[in-house]
Amino acid sequence: MTIALFTEDSSSGEAIRILAEKCLPKSSKPPKIMRRCINRGDIFTNPRKLAALVKQVNVKEQTKNIVCVDSECTDPKLTEKNLQSAKKTLSELKVAVDFIIVVHALETWLAADEEALHAAIKSKLPIKVPGNLETACRPESILKEIYRKHGKGDFTKSRDDIIIANHADPARIAKRCSSFKKFQQILLS
Repeated sequence: MTIALFTEDSSSGEAIRILAEKCLPKSSKPPKIMRRCINRGDIFTNPRKLAALVKQVNVKEQTKNIVCVDSECTDPKLTEKNLQSAKKTLSELKVAVDFIIVVHALETWLAADEEALHAAIKSKLPIKVPGNLETACRPESILKEIYRKHGKGDFTKSRDDIIIANHADPARIAKRCSSFKKFQQILLS
């Protein structure tokens, strides 16, 4: 079995791949996880590009296709509605494709694991991220503030997303983020 992850950019794609690997049970023959990037705009306005990528990776063996789309300060229900054109286009391929609305961005998932943040930052002080993270429109700004407050300097998405993901525990993220819990359930189904 192969898992194909379709994400909006390379660095978040790598961090999501790391999280996906951590969600899967340990086995003697783990599934291969491949990443493909697609411009967010193309998912909504040119779904044929997404269909071409999905078709490309579904040539040999059974593939579980997961498209991760950030809601980016948009109500996740509206993002879901806006995906109807892409879903219709992909249905013509006759392969299963699951969509995950990442509320609001990958950094929501990463900020949910305070222990991973603590390990990534190497802070001497405890890190607390209060509240419902899925209501925070700009989760990257939460991480920037935590990095600044703990003397780590600037949070750099392309570098720090991967570092935090390497320290993350999917169970801790799933407790605080329903969109991650859904991602986890799809991976394990």
